[in-house]
Amino acid sequence: MALPNKRKYVIIMGILLLAFVLILVLIKLINVKQQLDRYQRRYLESFSSLKLVLGFRHRAVKNVVDAAQLYLLQEPQLGEHLAQSRDGAEKALLQTSRSLTADTVEALCGAEAQLNTLLKKLQSLIEQNRDGRHNSRLAGLLEILDAAENDVVSARRIYNRDAEHYNQLLQKPPVCWCAKHLGHNQAAGIVQFDDNNVMQMSRHLLM
Repeated sequence: MALPNKRKYVIIMGILLLAFVLILVLIKLINVKQQLDRYQRRYLESFSSLKLVLGFRHRAVKNVVDAAQLYLLQEPQLGEHLAQSRDGAEKALLQTSRSLTADTVEALCGAEAQLNTLLKKLQSLIEQNRDGRHNSRLAGLLEILDAAENDVVSARRIYNRDAEHYNQLLQKPPVCWCAKHLGHNQAAGIVQFDDNNVMQMSRHLLM
């Protein structure tokens, strides 16, 4: 038996309304996905910049350690530990760049913090054994390390800002309701380690 015209009309309107709602939901999901992708791309690009300056810092540390061998003769283990720590920081940076997760970022922070601790010991060793003579090569390399440290501080600040913006977006409704289903299932790691106290060492040592 044919449905009354009024009932057909109600069914058609219901279908149209449901289709309209589904289209609105789809549009909203697309907008959320685009926003998440944009914020994620921003912090990934910031990490690429941080990776570059950290790599430059590691090379600067190697050059400083090589130039400070005269001082390290009194503490050869410090030189070995510095070399090992720098290599560990390089490996942690490589691993983090391959897989930027909270765990790899935490490992990177630990490696950089350990390197900072050893650099402070190197600074103390140089201060204790200054003979009043100017070592222009070491002083020049320390200036390069100073510049690298400043660049790291700046790049880390920018990365952390972008990562925090992404993490905040993940926690906001309605984003938090659908982020995992859109491929955004983990927060960005925050890079946290103390600023190196050997920054600007070249201004106070060997002058």
